Amino acid sequence: MHNSLHSGKMYLVNTSPENLALKRAFNALMADRTQTVRKASGRTAKETAIHLRVKLDTYYRYESKIAMPVYLIPRFLVFTEGNPAYMMGFSKEPRQASLTTV
Repeated sequence: MHNSLHSGKMYLVNTSPENLALKRAFNALMADRTQTVRKASGRTAKETAIHLRVKLDTYYRYESKIAMPVYLIPRFLVFTEGNPAYMMGFSKEPRQASLTTV
């Protein structure tokens, strides 16, 4: 087991092989969805990294092997006009439907 500190308290984190496999699968899924949304928006990785205020190599990791931190997802979705339901796995559409007025 792995010990981590949070607010001065010790928590035990289960790092069993099954949990590690689930974490890897989740990270791969989120990385794929992040890249799909960004490409569907027509934005470059560099533009997105600048907008999110992260280094380009950090952003590339979000598209390749680690999940984007939760606090960046709303900014990312607004910038790319991405579909939150797609990011969460509830929709097959990476972009939000355009709203039109009548």
